[in-house]
Parts: sequence; structure tokens; C-alpha cells
Amino acid sequence: LAKQGMRPVTALYSTFLQRAFDQLLHDVALQGLPLVVAVDRAGFVGADGATHHGLYDVAFCASIPGARVLAPTTQAELRTALRVAFAASGLTLIRYPRDKAPAQSDALPLLAQNDAFDVFGDPNAACALITYGRLFFEACKAPGIRQAKVIKLKQILPLDFAAVRAVLGCERVLFFEEGMRTGGVGERFGAALLAQGFGGTFALHALEGFARHAPVQVLLAEHGLDAAAMETALCG
Repeated sequence: LAKQGMRPVTALYSTFLQRAFDQLLHDVALQGLPLVVAVDRAGFVGADGATHHGLYDVAFCASIPGARVLAPTTQAELRTALRVAFAASGLTLIRYPRDKAPAQSDALPLLAQNDAFDVFGDPNAACALITYGRLFFEACKAPGIRQAKVIKLKQILPLDFAAVRAVLGCERVLFFEEGMRTGGVGERFGAALLAQGFGGTFALHALEGFARHAPVQVLLAEHGLDAAAMETALCG
């Protein structure tokens, strides 16, 4: 369809996208063809079971040249992401969790926004917290979050280096990611910070190894990605 000038849109669970890596790389990206992939079940899936966790797509999509990955957090952002992806050239993936799309949270004051990321919280904070997707709403529930600068990434690949520059003045930078530590966005963010001369402390909270079959909120707590874990890190 793409070769004939059409703009295909397909929806796949993240776990099944793992089986399509070769098609994404050689049949789409290498040929520069337009394709929109709606990546459902991104992150922990709870009742779907251990085999269905969508924890690996970011890491392997990061190795595909030219791929763009969007991570909307709200209903409005999901609609915007679909419009952006449909108008873009090349491969664009939109990932979202097995959950209802919430409305925008008003728990934090909005400081700035653009197509790639939003900035919330205290502009002069010594501590910054960066995350994307469902974890943004976990961050909003942490009591100490109002004393931090919060970056919510909406485009996670390629990384927008303006988001990195936005936290260079902070003493501590915390990155929470519902995905794998190795090859994930947080690893890239930390490397970009160092390249920019960041002299503070960077802490990456992400997964290593497999996740068991359990409710989403239980898994977030087990892997140190829930509001309680964020509060502990903010207070540290």
C-alpha cells in the first residue's frame, strides 16, 4: 500500500511488534516508506500476562534509522499524535498503554510546551523529574513533585535535545521509564546530559529483566516506578 502512494495505519500490541522488527527495518525504514504503527499495550499490561508486557519496543525501535516514536499521555495528545504521524514521512510509531486515556492533569502548573515535550512544576527547582506516558500521572501523585521541575516527553525518539538543555541547571535529574534500562530513552537522555557538560547527579529508574504476571499498579511498585518510589527519589 505504501509503495502505491497510500498511507497505511496499522495497530499492533507491543509484544507482537517484536515479531515484526525485520519488516519495520528492511521493508519500511530502509525504503523510506510512510507507515503509522499504533503500538497498543505499551508498558505493563496486568491481566494480559507476562508474555504481553510491552516493555521492549522502545529499545529495539531506537535502533531503526529515521524511526519516530510518540508517547501521548492524554486523549487530546493521542489525537494530535495520530494527525502528526499521518502527515509525516517515513515510519512513525505511537505507543500507549492498556488503559483508558485520561484527560490532562491539572496537578502541576504548566511552564512551557512544544510538540516534543511539556515542562511543569517549579522553574527554579534543584531537582528535575523526566518521564513519559502513563508514568507522568504517577509523578503527579507524588507529594513532593511540586518542588521539582517536571519534563513530560511526548516524542521519545528521536530525543529532542531542548528537553535535555531544560534541566542542565538542576542539581539532580531523575528519569523514570516504564521500559528497559538498556537501550531506552532514559539511557539516551543521561548520555546527552553528560555530553552537554552536566555536573549534577543523574538517576535512571527503569527495568532490568522480565516482569511477572501481576496487576499494573503492583508491578509499578515492584519495579520502583510508582508515585511512592518517585516521592522517595525526590526526597533523596
